[in-house]
Amino acid sequence: MAGTVSYLGEKVGSASALDLAFISFVFAALIGFYHGARICEAEGLRVGDFGSMPADVAPAVGAMSKQDGHALQARRYVSAESSVEMCARGAEIVLRQAREARIDVVIPAFATGLFRKGVAAGAPSLRARSSRCCARVLREGAARENLS
Repeated sequence: MAGTVSYLGEKVGSASALDLAFISFVFAALIGFYHGARICEAEGLRVGDFGSMPADVAPAVGAMSKQDGHALQARRYVSAESSVEMCARGAEIVLRQAREARIDVVIPAFATGLFRKGVAAGAPSLRARSSRCCARVLREGAARENLS
């Protein structure tokens, strides 16, 4: 699906892990799209018009993913782009809209919770960190879960 085949080394599970990582990205994007479609339906907008938007911005999303991949590899969480606090506030607006429109809140509640954890993970001076710090929250959360 991703269009390329790369040699990932001797480790047998590497190709499968990379495939699962990409499928995770696709599933999250699709779930976000379906939630967005429900917003459009609730507001009387054409879902078909909304469906064109992801195709139009796909190159920008790809560039963001590439940039974030390199930053996460280097464990750089500070960015001049939107902060995790700004993302948390945006997710809270989506959550509020879902409640008001009586749309299932599971997707925006998950996003809001993850961004809030990102905000809580840093001191006030670190809240300017980018939304990439959510990857750090997921990494540290998994470490805590594996210890229990």
